Amino acid sequence: MERVLTEAVRDRRREQAALFQRQAESIRHRVKVNEKAQAEAVKRRDQIDSNQQQLLNTRALFGYSEGAGKSKVGTAMPVEIQDSVLTIDEQEAYLKIAKSTLYKLVQEGKLPGQKVGRHWGFHRNSIDNWLQSSAETPVSLKHRPK
Repeated sequence: MERVLTEAVRDRRREQAALFQRQAESIRHRVKVNEKAQAEAVKRRDQIDSNQQQLLNTRALFGYSEGAGKSKVGTAMPVEIQDSVLTIDEQEAYLKIAKSTLYKLVQEGKLPGQKVGRHWGFHRNSIDNWLQSSAETPVSLKHRPK
């Protein structure tokens, strides 16, 4: 009788050990999944930070600032024309030339500009140099307005 009882106790202990083993394995699996999820969250956060920094750099390139006024639809308005990089609107005001003419000149390579995405940027120094060099170049009679 005592032998049967000790066998039952051993069986019960084996069952408990197996149960504890399964529980420990389950916990290790959940920790692994949680660590993987945390790593993916960090990766996503880093990507968002990178995208935000890229957006700020692009906005700075085209003369927009966080502190600038807002239009009625909530988009940032350009800062003053004293920036070193001008947008197409600032360029239009600076040169007093229509936007369509600016687009035509820059697409023909006659006006120095740089396209980033779908926006044009103009370095103020390059524009000033372009104005200076075009003022020194004589106008041919063929292209002179009548």
